[in-house]
Amino acid sequence: MYSTLADVRASGDIPTVSDTDEIITSAIAWADAIIDEYCGISFEYKAFTVTLDGTNHEAIQIPYLYPQTITSADIDGYAQTTTGWALRPEGILIRNTGVFTLTWPGMNVVIAGTAGKTAAAPAPIAWCSSALALYYIIELTTQVPDRTISMANEFGQFQLAMAGGPGRPTALPEVNAILTRYRDFIAPTF
Repeated sequence: MYSTLADVRASGDIPTVSDTDEIITSAIAWADAIIDEYCGISFEYKAFTVTLDGTNHEAIQIPYLYPQTITSADIDGYAQTTTGWALRPEGILIRNTGVFTLTWPGMNVVIAGTAGKTAAAPAPIAWCSSALALYYIIELTTQVPDRTISMANEFGQFQLAMAGGPGRPTALPEVNAILTRYRDFIAPTF
């Protein structure tokens, strides 16, 4: 998790009805998923397991950028030695001996490991996680849809930032600016 319960509690006033560890933890998980999806990477090492078709080649591409470790690999149900494999930042794994055989009906390669850009998220990403988690919690309480473009209250009418356009993954402009800056565009070379 990019932020902690304490970070979210310190980032703003959480409505009393939502101030439970379970709600805050689910809000952080939601925020981290938004960050990972928009940026295209994980900012912390996270475990993965993926099942793929073989390639009949010594290289295979996994759907995770920045693989760090391969803890196990099976081809057609047989464990493979992963020592000496090359791990490319764009998610390409290259075996030092043998190939990732392709057999019918496919989905015969199972790889487990960890992937992510860094061991700990940078401070701006951690702040985005806290801000998005707080936003999620407040949205649960107020039940104002995130696609609302204007609101009126005792302070008057005002416009809201609308999520969902290019460079706007959230309704929080400051968060959008940071996430756009940290977005990763590694082009596969496979």
